[in-house]
Amino acid sequence: MKYMNTFSLIKAKLLDDKGEVNMIAIVLILIVVIMLAIIFKDSMESLLKGIFERIQSDVEGF
Repeated sequence: MKYMNTFSLIKAKLLDDKGEVNMIAIVLILIVVIMLAIIFKDSMESLLKGIFERIQSDVEGF
């Protein structure tokens, strides 16, 4: 019975007109985030590499 209630709630959300606009907004935000990640991949990689190297050297010095 609980399964049917959950299923009907999900179905109602998917068929709701407002949900469609929200879904489009979420997809567009995800696309922008993925594009930014691709554009700044090298910068993020070098930043994370530097952070982990510093952590490693601090742990070795401890």
